[in-house]
Amino acid sequence: MAAKTRDEITAELLKKVRQDASLKQEFSANPKAVIKKVLDIDIPESVGITVLEETVNKRYIVIPLEATDPDAELTDEMLDMVAGGITVAILTDFK
Repeated sequence: MAAKTRDEITAELLKKVRQDASLKQEFSANPKAVIKKVLDIDIPESVGITVLEETVNKRYIVIPLEATDPDAELTDEMLDMVAGGITVAILTDFK
C-alpha cells in the first residue's frame, strides 16, 4: 500500500475535526495531541503547528517552505516529517 500524500492526510484529519465540535475545539488548542489521537502521527517537539480557521471575512494563504540550497541534506528530523509528515489547514470554499 502506498504512503498517503500530505493532502490525503490533511483531508482525513479535517473530516474528523469537522464531524466533532469538541475535537475541533481541542484541535485549535492542541493540534499535536489531536494529530496523534486521530492519525497516530507524532509531530517533533521542534515543529510548531498553528491552526487557523477561515471565516467569511478572513482568508489565509500559506507560503510553503522553500529549500534554500537544492544540494543541502535533510536532517533526520526533516526526513521523519516527510515520512510521516502532515500539514494542517482548516479551509472553506471561496465564494
